[in-house]
Amino acid sequence: MTKSNSSLTIREVCLEDAALLMQWWNDPEIMGHVGLPAGLGLSLADVQKSIRKGKSGESQPPSSMLFMVLLGTEKRPIGELNYSGWDPVRSTVAVGIKICEIGSRRCGHGRAALGEFLKLLQSRLGVSTVTLDVLARNIPAWRLYEELGFRLVRRRRDAYHCAETDELLDVLDYCLDVDG
Repeated sequence: MTKSNSSLTIREVCLEDAALLMQWWNDPEIMGHVGLPAGLGLSLADVQKSIRKGKSGESQPPSSMLFMVLLGTEKRPIGELNYSGWDPVRSTVAVGIKICEIGSRRCGHGRAALGEFLKLLQSRLGVSTVTLDVLARNIPAWRLYEELGFRLVRRRRDAYHCAETDELLDVLDYCLDVDG
């Protein structure tokens, strides 16, 4: 499953991506935006296991899957996307996105990648409803989601406990109904 626009490509994660994903997922600066200020602390084997779990030899796509966001003709990795909780009966899926390369943030790449990803999910999985959640303090992220048409469903007060800082953080739940 690959989707491309003029400067961005979205492709399924492969085992060759494991070292870079491990670097990103363990980086406090990257993961702090999602409530993990110390990163995930994963080993290369842990990341490889996650990648293998998302691969399915079955005819139906797996219920969750990881993707890379690649920039330019050189296809330089700048971030990741994922879907999870795909329910083919209800046509729903949850998504997540991180632009991990600091210099690639706030350049429109997240908007373009998420827009292409939504099209890909609609065509490949036939989803009609996409959900996501975001920490309320991650203002750039939720502004982007709202600009793309996601609507705020609810604010969950103190819903996320950040173990590293012992903070209780608010979480915003968003929903987008996509045309069939």
